[in-house]
Amino acid sequence: MSDTQLEVREIKEYSRAFKIIASDDRGKEIGHAMLYLMQDESHTKPIGYFSNLLVDKDFRGAGIGSKLAKKVISEAERLGCYKLLCSSRDSRGIVDWYKRLGYRAHSTSFRIDFCDGGGKLE
Repeated sequence: MSDTQLEVREIKEYSRAFKIIASDDRGKEIGHAMLYLMQDESHTKPIGYFSNLLVDKDFRGAGIGSKLAKKVISEAERLGCYKLLCSSRDSRGIVDWYKRLGYRAHSTSFRIDFCDGGGKLE
């Protein structure tokens, strides 16, 4: 087995990304969420991944996050996903919030951080 060769091939058509944007009455972005669609070779329909829900601090508590999350769910369904995944920290009741949206706790996730902060935009 020591002579096993590995090759990495980029498959661009296996991934798509969508940004769902909430704007105020002047058209200024006040929140957003990301929906990524990924295709694998074992399913005919894509997997959706919900990420990066962010609401401007001046607009939090007004239901904008829930509207964005529900739009992600409806778009994932409209785009034919067979499941929608997301992950979050277990803080400030966020797990209960996701459960109210219809998510259920399903598995444990793991990650490796390659750099501090991941190039996070402030």
